[in-house]
Amino acid sequence: MTLGRRRYPRIAITFPVRLEDSAGRTWHGESLNLSAGGVKVKSPARLQPGRRVRLNFKLPDGGPGISAASLTVRQDPNGPAFSFVDLEGSAFDRIGRLVGSFRPRRRLKVLVIEEERAEAEAVSGFIRDQGHEALLAENAEVGLELLDRFQPDAMIVDVFLPGMSGVQLLQLLAGRRPSLPSVVISRVGLEEEAGQCFRLGALDFMRKPVCLDRLQAILDFLELQAFDWRLVNWTRVSSIS
Repeated sequence: MTLGRRRYPRIAITFPVRLEDSAGRTWHGESLNLSAGGVKVKSPARLQPGRRVRLNFKLPDGGPGISAASLTVRQDPNGPAFSFVDLEGSAFDRIGRLVGSFRPRRRLKVLVIEEERAEAEAVSGFIRDQGHEALLAENAEVGLELLDRFQPDAMIVDVFLPGMSGVQLLQLLAGRRPSLPSVVISRVGLEEEAGQCFRLGALDFMRKPVCLDRLQAILDFLELQAFDWRLVNWTRVSSIS
């Protein structure tokens, strides 16, 4: 899965960074914030968006140095921001662990409304494996009862349900729980339904079987939101994969 720099949780952290372009010019700076998708660097370098450079740095985890091909995504007065390009898996994992070690954890309560038992068990099992609580409902009517009783932090709902559909449920909740983060899932990717769900405030629309990496990114975002951190802009993953 490829996510932009701003779709990953990030932390404020400082370490030396050396920038090198294709012509061999180098600049030195220090990181301002870091995510598994990229880094913001305080540096005298003035780089146009789209400029490719190589960033060399060592994380404060005692591991080997990282050399990352990177793309300039923004030039601020105090330095450029970069997205990593094809970051090695080991480096990606190290950065992810470092960022995670700085983040407080909050146990989320997620309502899963899904008629298909295998999909419901796969999604709810993954949620529990991440340390959160999953509430299960086989239709929207039962889901509404659980919403009122347990006040979950987020909802995952299938578009096609017996009785009230997922879209109809979102329409109802737009008046009752407009701030409830909702993810819509479907066995088929229907652009019309996806667009309608987004207009009703859905956070994402995913094809089944649900991509667990994508679900993990959403859970990470919701954890950060729950702590009222200064969040990055959350760009919806509106493509139907």
